[in-house]
Amino acid sequence: VYDSNWPGRNRYVDVDLANDKWSFSFAGDDPANDPNIWSGGAGDMDLTPFEAREGTCPFCGDDTKVQATTMLVRTDNLDWSVETPAGAVSPTEATNGDGAAARPIKGGVVITRLAPRATERSSYDFMITIPNDILENGSSAAPSTTGDEATAGLPAPRLDAFVSDGQRPKVVTSTTVASTPSTPADSGGSLAKLLFGGAASVFAVTPGGVAQFSTPGSKDKPVEVGARSIKSSDPNVDLTLASGNLVANASGPSVELGSDGGTLAVQVTTATGEVIQQQVTVDTPAVQVKADAAGGVTVLEASSTGEVQKTEIASDGTKTQTVVDASELNLNKVEVELPPALESKAIEALPKLEDRNLNNPNYKSDEAYVAPTTTVPTAAGAKEIAGATTTSAPRGETPSTVQTRNAALPTTTLSPNSPTASTVQTRNAALPTTTVARSVTAAGATPTTVAAVVRPTLSGFRISTKTFGDDAFTLDPPDSNSPGGFRYSSSRTDVATVNATTGRVTIVGAGNTSITATQAAVRGFEAATISATLIVAKATPVNSALRDITRTFGDESFTIARPTSTSSGAFTFASSDEDVIRQSRTTGRWVVSGAGRATITVTQAATDDFVGATDSFVVTVRKGAPTLTAPTDVSKSFLDADFDLPRPTSDSRGAFTYTSSDTNVVSISGTRASVRSAGTATITVSQATTTDWLAATTTFRVVVAQASSVLTEFQDVAKTFGDAPFDLAAPKSNAPGAITYSSSDSKVVTVGERDGRVSIIGAGTATITASQAASTSFSAGSISAKVTVAKAAPTISSLLVADKVYGDADFTLKPTSTSPAAFSYSTDKSDIFSVDAKTGLVTIIGTGTATLTARQESSANYEAGSVAVSVTVKKAAPTFTWTIANKTFGDEAFDLVAPKSNSKGDFSYTVDDPTIATVSAAGRVTILKAGTVTITAKQTATDLYAADSTTAKLT
Repeated sequence: VYDSNWPGRNRYVDVDLANDKWSFSFAGDDPANDPNIWSGGAGDMDLTPFEAREGTCPFCGDDTKVQATTMLVRTDNLDWSVETPAGAVSPTEATNGDGAAARPIKGGVVITRLAPRATERSSYDFMITIPNDILENGSSAAPSTTGDEATAGLPAPRLDAFVSDGQRPKVVTSTTVASTPSTPADSGGSLAKLLFGGAASVFAVTPGGVAQFSTPGSKDKPVEVGARSIKSSDPNVDLTLASGNLVANASGPSVELGSDGGTLAVQVTTATGEVIQQQVTVDTPAVQVKADAAGGVTVLEASSTGEVQKTEIASDGTKTQTVVDASELNLNKVEVELPPALESKAIEALPKLEDRNLNNPNYKSDEAYVAPTTTVPTAAGAKEIAGATTTSAPRGETPSTVQTRNAALPTTTLSPNSPTASTVQTRNAALPTTTVARSVTAAGATPTTVAAVVRPTLSGFRISTKTFGDDAFTLDPPDSNSPGGFRYSSSRTDVATVNATTGRVTIVGAGNTSITATQAAVRGFEAATISATLIVAKATPVNSALRDITRTFGDESFTIARPTSTSSGAFTFASSDEDVIRQSRTTGRWVVSGAGRATITVTQAATDDFVGATDSFVVTVRKGAPTLTAPTDVSKSFLDADFDLPRPTSDSRGAFTYTSSDTNVVSISGTRASVRSAGTATITVSQATTTDWLAATTTFRVVVAQASSVLTEFQDVAKTFGDAPFDLAAPKSNAPGAITYSSSDSKVVTVGERDGRVSIIGAGTATITASQAASTSFSAGSISAKVTVAKAAPTISSLLVADKVYGDADFTLKPTSTSPAAFSYSTDKSDIFSVDAKTGLVTIIGTGTATLTARQESSANYEAGSVAVSVTVKKAAPTFTWTIANKTFGDEAFDLVAPKSNSKGDFSYTVDDPTIATVSAAGRVTILKAGTVTITAKQTATDLYAADSTTAKLT
């Protein structure tokens, strides 16, 4: 048995299938009497080659890398499921309703119920296997099933979830340095949603780190686990994620923990909707965020020096910070208490780790076991058994010893008169040898001399180095002096398989495998073997080309598609200048930081079969054009004091300068303006360019009204029904007497006697009289002005009708108006719409563009009005049903059956590969050779349906 932890030490495993017993011993000298032997019965020994155990050791040293995701889950019922982009599955979907056998369920997802122990237990045990491409790409590859291994052929790595063996997995913490796997860069992808109907506890080892959570169970609030993140919207769930020497712990109404490029990201949404974000880095290697039900948050943050800072934020925003004892945050290392099914047994009697380390100069390997060679002499006069054959060598000759194919046979020399017995060295020193004589004598028969049986001489068996992806090839047989035929085998079928008889080698993956050629025994020659190492180098991935990107400062964040590749290696992106472009560590989207140029380096990780690759492209960010919002126009009167000019709003921080179009009206000094005369001046505001923004300008007006003059004019007023009450401008007068007002028609307007406040009552004309009382020096007087109130234009809402497609349902025009008058409805294209003039119900009867109009009559205070909308009715897309029956090469030409369509348009046909079959425009198909082609049927447009096409495969 090979054991990488104990190199050079002999192991022995005995499995008694008849009695359901097994034993395991390290003792190379006497396994049967090993005092520390491991032994057990049925169900206790795991001989299953789990990929997660072969390729990953998440609890080993710091340099161990996780290639698969392992989850340990403990539940007390079967009411749970895992939801992936390939669909949701639960243990009840397995073979016998409780997951007792493994088989693919959906998209390659497998749920296996593990074999129960003899003792009673209260939990259920399962292993869940999710192909990793589901989590990375949101789709699944079709599984290939071989025997009982229902996951064969699925791409690795995988997400394996184990429901624990009657134990509750838990995470404990200490202050020692963590030894968790390294964290790969974030590559996005999908999350598996775990839905539990009852209490469950989960421990997960993922490529992004080590995670743990416990949940009371919630069918509407799943816990979502991905290759590099874990999230929950259940405040009763407590999440922990560790990666390298970093660890994060959080709980709250919404929590997400993620591993990203050597850091951990923590995002917690509080009960009041506030989003708390923290990063866990080498400077702050441990962070805990707890959001309570009242909206408060407590954050514990440990520095690399061990100091712990506590930040408490109350629901009202009050914030306090204190330094607390380090014992309040003890998350520097995550250790797992595994279920017994996955625990390793420690035997105190075994040597210490340093005593079994090859780097230790005092380390001693066991000597290779060699079975003793025993010579059994034949006593003189011994009686031979009738019918048996014996072997002997002629007197004076030395017997030749060769390897037999049955290691259980004893070593025997039946040549009592031979001086010595020579032994031929075999390639397996642990097997006994048998001496074979040069003559065969049957009981009571005369000796007959036969040809010696010798071992063939094999040589010249070499295999050149290959690369993953190379075509299959045929082995050149070894050189041999025997005519015996060869059979071939491969030590690692995950690297290459070989046809046993033809020697045809098919490359399966990168790596090394030993190809063994076994030559059959023939007359005069025994069987023999020779091996050669086949080295399959990793292939260079073929990736799609990267293109440079141009953006403008101020653009929204965006995503950069990962290149397509022949390799499944994860892609990571890095910006040469994050002041120009950077990638969000939480969303993965690219954020424009500033104008300039940056190089994005795309690195693809190596896989089992492909080497890593690096490529780059340039992102150019142009300066943005700021959006200036012009100030509102400013109204002033002659002789008004100097004033400050208003400042526009802008995206840019560039400085503003002001200029006046007419300095005789308004003059400017810096941002201060002075009124020089009545009139209007246009003020131009210019904003200077910045590092990220272009220059920009906008304008507004300053209107300077005339100052009051000594005049007696009283101006007529024109208003519209519905206008707000207004104050009359007092007549211009140099007299101090009080002025009172009156209206000639209170059905049109009323006026306040002393304040001159005018209220509009209805449409029409009224005369307003301003009367000034007499004073000591001035006589009474009056002046009149007309107030004309026009009918108002009704405010009719727009007819919001989206463009339609032929076949859409009827709809009704429903305008609203400030006028109470009735509406009537019409259209200018009666071949497109049918409109009910009274109700506004519109029926689509054709295609094209038409105007729908709603007209409203006039009323006492409102004019007539109308509103219209142009609506386009597009042709409908036809629907097709079409298949083509497969044909055999040599079949005669045939006519295609036209696709079924709801359009009456004519069809024409084309084919994508005329070397396999040709088709006429009318649908006559002629077969030229075997293969598969795609035939396209194009249907012409009609009055009601658009032109379209459909395809079908012909094999």
